[in-house]
Amino acid sequence: MSRAKFKMIYITVCAVLFLPTIFPLFALGNRAEPIVVGLPFSFFWVLLWVVLVGISVVALYFFDPDNKVSRTSTSEAR
Repeated sequence: MSRAKFKMIYITVCAVLFLPTIFPLFALGNRAEPIVVGLPFSFFWVLLWVVLVGISVVALYFFDPDNKVSRTSTSEAR
């Protein structure tokens, strides 16, 4: 995968997963009821999307072409 293609995928994934936390998509989860895991649903909604962005960034880290180059060069240096 080329660096430019990876960068476009990275930006797209982060933007798509960030959009539900801002207006107008936040209106889907902007409720005080029900209580989920002891949190109002609106807080749980934002926390859910923050966790999903974090998981996706970690997953994309392993697909990063620059990361693969640095990992192989580090293992060869040992």
